[in-house]
Order: sequence, then C-alpha cells, then structure tokens
Amino acid sequence: MTSTAWWYLARSSGIVAWLFLVATVVIGALAAGRMVERKGATRWLSDLHPWLAALSVLLVVLHIAAIIADHTISFRVIDAVVPFAAHWRPLAISWGVLGVWMLAAIMLTSLARRWMSRKVWHAVHLASYGLAATVTVHAITAGTDFTNPLVARAVGGITAAALAVSLLRAMDGRKPAPAVRRVPAVARVPTSRAPSRTAR
Repeated sequence: MTSTAWWYLARSSGIVAWLFLVATVVIGALAAGRMVERKGATRWLSDLHPWLAALSVLLVVLHIAAIIADHTISFRVIDAVVPFAAHWRPLAISWGVLGVWMLAAIMLTSLARRWMSRKVWHAVHLASYGLAATVTVHAITAGTDFTNPLVARAVGGITAAALAVSLLRAMDGRKPAPAVRRVPAVARVPTSRAPSRTAR
C-alpha cells in the first residue's frame, strides 16, 4: 500500500473505532440499566455488547497499525503505549494512549470476570465511561477530519446522545430497587383424601 493509502486507512479506522467504542458504552449502559422495558430487549443488548467491544478492539489495533505503517507523521510503536512520547501533537496522542490502557484493562478484566469478585470487576468496568470521554477528546484534538462541518456535527450529535444515556444510567443507578411484592403462599390442596370413617 502507498503512504497515502495508509494515511486514509488510519483516519477512517480511527473514526470508526471511536464510533464503535462509544456505541459499546451506550449499549452496555442500556443493557445494565432499567431504561429498556421491552421484553427480550435487555437480553439482546447484553449479547450485542461483547461483540461490539471485540470489534472496537480490532478497529483500535487497525488504527494504530495503520498509523505506524504510514510515514506522514513518523509514528512509532512506543508512541502508542507511552504518554507524551510522540513528537506530533503529544497531548492529543496521549489521550489516545490513555484510552488504549483503559481499554486493555476493561477487556482483560472482562475476560477474567469468572475469577474476580463482581465488585472489583464492576469498579474497573465503570472506567468505560471515562474511556468514551478520553477517546472523544483524542479524536477531536488529534483527528484531522473534524474540520469538516459534517463530521463535526455528526460527532457532536453522537457525543450528546451518549452523554444523555450515561447521565440517565447514572440517575437510574441511584434509584432504589423496586419493591418485590410478596405473594402469600397458597395452601397445598391434597390430591387425594383418605376415606372418612363415620361413627357407628
């Protein structure tokens, strides 16, 4: 591939990776909360969530590989894992590096969930909201396509929708769990009766 092709691949994969990461967080929030009341929808969202997460990881890897393969900004492997190591827009790239580490922590703890306590896993998984914010800042500050008004409006709309869902999820988590209505036990009716003896 030519250098121009790698550069376009890096840009396009970065935007799509951002979109999938944000969608993963939104789907996870909808599946975990009580915002979706349609029967079967929560189960469907729970099944979709890990698939979106896996695709997000693959897109992030493709994004990093394409940037390293491209020679426009001379991006190195160390620039993708060490904050402020990049010589091109170091702060903007550092937001992406932080996102990579957060994504790695979330995915690894999700894979090891069966061997972890739910409290620890949930605490790490809450970093998904921070991940969405981090990659959004990285995309806006490092991306070269956000000068396009169409791209900027689309990203702004998606970010606003994701923020609204996250806030609703946070408010939903503060609500007390609905009271469970206890149904009185029904006396067991014997299936057969012993023949009654009449007094003689």
